[in-house]
Amino acid sequence: MKIVVFKENEEAPRVVEADEITLGLLQKEVGGYIEEAPKPRAGGNDILAGNSCSVWCDEDGILKRRMPNIFWDSMSEGLQSLVGNIVVTGNSGTDITPLKEGAIPQVMKALKGRRFIIDRFRKAWKEEFGEKPEIIKGPWQDNSIRGYNGEGTRALVKYKGNTYLVDVRWTADHGNEGFIEKVRLKKSGELWCCSSENEVISLPHDGEKGLQEFMEIFDWEAWGRRMKE
Repeated sequence: MKIVVFKENEEAPRVVEADEITLGLLQKEVGGYIEEAPKPRAGGNDILAGNSCSVWCDEDGILKRRMPNIFWDSMSEGLQSLVGNIVVTGNSGTDITPLKEGAIPQVMKALKGRRFIIDRFRKAWKEEFGEKPEIIKGPWQDNSIRGYNGEGTRALVKYKGNTYLVDVRWTADHGNEGFIEKVRLKKSGELWCCSSENEVISLPHDGEKGLQEFMEIFDWEAWGRRMKE
């Protein structure tokens, strides 16, 4: 079963294959609560504007100031875009379904074309608001990290060319915490810590909710400056 994912910080869409297309999978790829984008009224005549597929995005993407991803509609006040990560699935009318094999090339072409339309606007947005951190692997559950006991929720995060390991878990001493350190991913898939720099912050929650909180409240700009020093 296949869907197409187009992340805000990636240059091209990609096909994701899964045993089952679930709400949890879509939320993971979007990075938040999902909503289906309404069909554009004047947004072109490609496959995304038709009824053979559904386009999903982060319902809180604008509040989170997520980056414009693709052109979506022409409005009286200008071009409207979808922000944040985007997932394209099939459309059965009632259930979330995988894309049909023959539809995937059309979806990929349509997404690339819609990205091209707002590419200049994306560059201006980056200059004003800066890059956003992006989860590139995870989240997954793991109980092995320095100085921590119990199972934690971990993810690899890409930010301004660097890769970081983020670990969120509950601790008996300090409650819910988020831990971050700079790492490299070996070809074997193993993680290698390549810096002595790390930081721990308190969080309201643990688990995947805590991970999302970490992504939103951590001072990524200050961390990026520390990595350059």
